[in-house]
Amino acid sequence: MKLDYRLMHERDLPQVLAIERESYSHPWSEQSFMGCLDGADECWVLLADGEIAGHLVLKIILDEGQILNICVRPGLQGRGIGAQLMAFAEDRFTVRKVSTVFLEVRSSNTPARRLYDSAGYAEIGRRNGYYPSAGGREDAILMGLQLEVDGT
Repeated sequence: MKLDYRLMHERDLPQVLAIERESYSHPWSEQSFMGCLDGADECWVLLADGEIAGHLVLKIILDEGQILNICVRPGLQGRGIGAQLMAFAEDRFTVRKVSTVFLEVRSSNTPARRLYDSAGYAEIGRRNGYYPSAGGREDAILMGLQLEVDGT
């Protein structure tokens, strides 16, 4: 399988939204993606053999970065594509001279937590009742990673 990355375009949103809906009980809305596309965020799609297989949304402010959204099409999960997206995100943060990266993950999302752990992220806090869930609200686990920046 040949993997490529490119910046997300508005024309990608129908496919990106379909992947979101297949993947999450509470997917991002088109409006959320449009806000990121119109702003200073970096929005990427991952192409597998020319088809959108996943996406990544990064926020960078000065020397801090945040992974806002990372998603792999369900039929392709478990094949190391999430790890490749995480490595790509780290490369983008390194290029932009980011020293600290943060992300939030649902406390119930064990596969994602394993992925983030394997990428070197560590739990640094918790937001109680942060995410909506079928049973009401669910905690977010805050995770962080320190990156080496030239000279640090």
